[in-house]
Amino acid sequence: MKKLDRKITLSDAPVVVPQIPVGIYGVGAYLPPMILGNDDFRQLRLSAAEKIFIDQIAGVKNRHYSADEDINDMAVKAAMDALQHSETDAANVDLVLVTGVSKDMSRLTPPNSTLIQTKIGAAQAAAMNIDQGFAGMIYTLSVAASFIASGFYQTVLVVASETILKNTPGDNMKALLVGEGAGAFLLKRADVGFGIQGFHLSSWEVDDEAGYVKVMGGCNSLFDKGYGIKPFFTVGEGSFEKHKARTEKYIPQSVKKVLKHLGHEAQNYDLFVFGQKFKGLSEAWARNIGIDYDRVHDTIATTACLETASIPVIIKDAIGKGRLNKGDYLMLSDFGSNWAVASLAMRWCI
Repeated sequence: MKKLDRKITLSDAPVVVPQIPVGIYGVGAYLPPMILGNDDFRQLRLSAAEKIFIDQIAGVKNRHYSADEDINDMAVKAAMDALQHSETDAANVDLVLVTGVSKDMSRLTPPNSTLIQTKIGAAQAAAMNIDQGFAGMIYTLSVAASFIASGFYQTVLVVASETILKNTPGDNMKALLVGEGAGAFLLKRADVGFGIQGFHLSSWEVDDEAGYVKVMGGCNSLFDKGYGIKPFFTVGEGSFEKHKARTEKYIPQSVKKVLKHLGHEAQNYDLFVFGQKFKGLSEAWARNIGIDYDRVHDTIATTACLETASIPVIIKDAIGKGRLNKGDYLMLSDFGSNWAVASLAMRWCI
């Protein structure tokens, strides 16, 4: 096997160039109405270094909190928004794909994809969940595109929903970096020259844990009245410092691999959208790709990190602000700890 530097790259997976054009024709997002500012986390005790990080590096000011809504409630709303945006009747959806880090402990099986399919009225569709952790959105988009390019299905709905703040230990600074919400994409075959140009998926398990979701007892989040057993999201002690090379280089390496394979230059792309973790890290990705940050669109200040739901929420915001238009070249990229990375280049269809 080819020896690789695991601090720079993961598996030596190739870039995939679709032979059949597939594009996004609808974007949906849902952000719950309750907004929490940094001052609402007074009970969270931060060290001096953590305070500097939040004030100077994180870039997060507010985030949405789902209160009494669960991942399925929000997923349905985002899915319906994508259907409305694409002017598609739910009866014409062939497949519903659902991804996410957050879990519904009252419904670990059957998968919530069937519940979401039913609630939106996709009576002619199949449904399934795809689990690839924090990088799940781009992985799921690649699966959706593959189903369409194969000719098996014509219209695929991809949905992600996260209640990650509810599942973050209340004594962990990570609680200040995450928010809650849902997003969705509607995919169909595209005209020649539009849609997905190429994508890169790569993964490899490393020994040191960085971030993870585990079912744990005896923990409570900031908003629990008591202790509970549920999947809690946390990061390893000193994780960012320990894995700094990985977190800053995996996405640029993947993006550059796609660009090189396609014969494209980063400067010719109109917009970059990352699965935002925090501002300082997104800025490092931009530097290592070789672009100015004004080519990146983010919602870090207002939504924080939404994990798998970040990318559709950011794109919905970019469309609303006139930053993404038909014919624009768009690069998506995201990564998950322990580790998976994904990048996808496309020419915007709508």
